[in-house]
Amino acid sequence: MYTDEQEPLLARERSSSPSPERRNNNKSILNRMMIIITMVVMVLVSTFFQLQQVRFSQALEQDERTIAELLSTIQSQAKVISRFNESVTNADVVHRLDDLDKALTQSQKEMQKELDQTVNNVQTQLDDTMKQINWTLTKAEQEITEQVDKVKKDFEQYVVKTEDQFSMENSFMVYQLAGTFTLLSCLISMWHMSAHLRKLNQPVIQRKILAILWMSPIYAITSWFSLVFPSAEGYLAIIKDAYEAYVIYQVRQMQSAVETMWWDLFHLHAVLCRFSLLSTVPLLLYCGFGKG
Repeated sequence: MYTDEQEPLLARERSSSPSPERRNNNKSILNRMMIIITMVVMVLVSTFFQLQQVRFSQALEQDERTIAELLSTIQSQAKVISRFNESVTNADVVHRLDDLDKALTQSQKEMQKELDQTVNNVQTQLDDTMKQINWTLTKAEQEITEQVDKVKKDFEQYVVKTEDQFSMENSFMVYQLAGTFTLLSCLISMWHMSAHLRKLNQPVIQRKILAILWMSPIYAITSWFSLVFPSAEGYLAIIKDAYEAYVIYQVRQMQSAVETMWWDLFHLHAVLCRFSLLSTVPLLLYCGFGKG
């Protein structure tokens, strides 16, 4: 047993405990936030590598301009040297120029090698980054697709469940209303049949009336079972049609019995009128009734 002070604490704990649906929603939101953060990080990394590539490209252009300026300087110096050689012969100057030319050629080769290596490294890094981005995007698309499919499936199941509940409620109301009228018709028919059984003055006719009165309960019960069990409607229809044919036969038999009874009464009245066994007034009434 909980005290009055413990009951608010228990109610607060129950209200603070998250439901399974809320946990699933929180988990889905957390997964989506992780995916978005991962994509943002990948975009930032890609931007960083693009900036590095731009910086390397600028450095390469600067080196190419420097090489072009050096080539221009060499060409101008070569012209000066050629003019100087034409005028004055100096072996040391020529040897120094050859050394400079070799050093420049070596520098050009080293710079070209470094440039090629830098381009290859940048290209490799870009390829790896693009592969990582594509893999992340593919994984994110798959997770999003799975989440969307799961939400669609849950929504479809909820719709089907809701429709089934509404259908069951409507069917229950229909079954209850139909069952009420079925019970009412059975009670009325039973009341009429019990009245005939209590006063069975004309058994030949009243037995056929009882068979006809059974038509309403049988029709009501079979119709209600057809509503509750649609798969058995065909079999129940056979019962209804068979009893309907039997009732038509009983109606015809009751008509024949009633006509026979009236003809017997008519002949009896005629005989009584002929032999004057009744008083004058009843005799005239019976004779008049028989003629009618």
